[in-house]
Amino acid sequence: MQTSRDDRSVVVLPGATAPPGPAALLALLAEVTDVGLLCGPDGRVRYATDALTACLGLDPAEVVGRDCLQLVHPGDRAGALRSLDSLVRAGVGRRAAFELRLRHLDGSWRWVQGTAVNRLSDPAVDAVVVTLSDVSSRRAAEVALDELAGTDGMTGLPDRATLVSTLEAAHAAGRGDRAAVLVLDLDGLPDVDEAHGRAAEEQVLVTVASRLVRLVDAHGFVARLAGGRFAVLLGDADQHRCAAVAHELLAAARQPVRLGDLAVEVTASVGAAVGPAPDGGALLTAAEAALRRAATTPSRVWLARRRELPAAHRRQELVDDLRRGMRAGELVVHYQPIVRLDDGSPVSAEALVRWAHPSKGLLSPTAFLGAAEDSGAVVELGRRVLLEACAAAATWPEVLGRRRLPVSVNVSPRQLVHGDLVAVVDEALEVTGLPPSALVLEITETAVLGDLQQVVTVLRRLRDRGVGIAADDFGTGYSTLAHAKQLPLTAVKIDRSFVGGLGRDAGDAAIVASLLSLAAALDLECVAEGVETEQQRLVLRTLGCDRAQGFLFCRPIDAAALAARFAEPVSDEVTARGALARARQLRADGASLTTVAAALNSEGRTTSAGRRWSARSVALLLGATR
Repeated sequence: MQTSRDDRSVVVLPGATAPPGPAALLALLAEVTDVGLLCGPDGRVRYATDALTACLGLDPAEVVGRDCLQLVHPGDRAGALRSLDSLVRAGVGRRAAFELRLRHLDGSWRWVQGTAVNRLSDPAVDAVVVTLSDVSSRRAAEVALDELAGTDGMTGLPDRATLVSTLEAAHAAGRGDRAAVLVLDLDGLPDVDEAHGRAAEEQVLVTVASRLVRLVDAHGFVARLAGGRFAVLLGDADQHRCAAVAHELLAAARQPVRLGDLAVEVTASVGAAVGPAPDGGALLTAAEAALRRAATTPSRVWLARRRELPAAHRRQELVDDLRRGMRAGELVVHYQPIVRLDDGSPVSAEALVRWAHPSKGLLSPTAFLGAAEDSGAVVELGRRVLLEACAAAATWPEVLGRRRLPVSVNVSPRQLVHGDLVAVVDEALEVTGLPPSALVLEITETAVLGDLQQVVTVLRRLRDRGVGIAADDFGTGYSTLAHAKQLPLTAVKIDRSFVGGLGRDAGDAAIVASLLSLAAALDLECVAEGVETEQQRLVLRTLGCDRAQGFLFCRPIDAAALAARFAEPVSDEVTARGALARARQLRADGASLTTVAAALNSEGRTTSAGRRWSARSVALLLGATR
């Protein structure tokens, strides 16, 4: 828990100096087997019993007076803050129970159950009295039992594995031709958690689940897949029946949920598919793919076409193989530097995931990211990429010895809406020690096609932490341009489709110039993607773009190769290339060879032989005569 006054945790941690409070209280705390804590109103622990060591591996004497916020799991901090605020406002004697995750000394997360009692107004105590017990084993057993039973622990509904096995059994028995799967996805759950707490979010899920069960009744069954995503299996349905049920599910999910005096509303989308399918899993995959389309339509409902089912079967096989690959550690991260156009020096790097497939070789993201997005596997994949990229970027200053290079990581629409992205980013930064200012998250236009307000809320929370936000593929769609002012952007990346024609297509040059002007007006950094030729680079410089990435400078390489490349001094080739571009720019502005030489020398450039420039050496560089 943390205080609302200075954002400090008071729930869990300990310390021991001269312990406050009466000796009898301290003696009592010392006798209990649970962890006992006394916390002040500023969120710092004043005293902790020795049981803390057994629970979290921490020495009480080493954490006395410390801010305990960093030991609370990022996903539990907001709820802890709200619970504490209520406890403090309620006055002396008020008690609050809680269950949350704390970081052990070994880096793992431990579930603890505890009670906090407000004794701040009691002059004999003047503290919040907290007792904690480790319930990690119970939590693990509950998860194992849920998996064994094939049910979701929160709602009691069948889980994804049960749904798939039921589908496969129906298909094997020849009853799959008229089976239908509808997948409903709730939007806005993170906003509910942020505004009202985790308990409110769970209440919304449980309420919606019960409504769906009542609606389906004896015609099929409802399963919870993950997060706010539910699936409905109908044993006998055609396209018309499936569409009718889809709209009924949507209406049920949109009804307000009462939380005390509050009425909370969420939006939803439904994707559906009707058999026949090659197998049961393909029907679910087709429904999830349809869900992605539904989120972009006014009706928020989309039915997969029959011709899409064979493709869904192939995609399901790909997803299964991808999940196997993630477990086997086959997904790797490569990095492509973003450089200054004047001299080719790196200013940051973009993390790009690759799949080192055992039989197909190194696969680019285009081969598997679409399937990962549709199936939800992209959430775990994105978490792994983010953690690895942050870990790599955190080591670069040690390798370079002089500068920190920010890392850019692509974020999918599903991560933004359903991936608890803020908590994932908090954890990655905490674990790796990377400063928030050294991380940039890249989003595409598809991220804002669904629930724009939720996307803006999540991005603003990340921006408030100091994380950069970049719009990828900028200029390719109306939505990104229209919402550029609403999104908390720090940078834009001009799509390669406009860069490719520079030097031979006046239209592309005009578009790039307009995008550069728009970025400048919004005070955003601008990066040109896909630069492959010297001509493109020169045109970009002429238009006023100063940052780019592409094969002209470097192909994506692994972290070790990138660190080695960054650590090496700029090569003569790069130096000459930067000087040539600058010289051509100055000559185009009418400067004489002597003036160009003086400018190159004043900017710290040297010839390939390491000497100062003269008018003659500039003429040789340009291939001209005086």
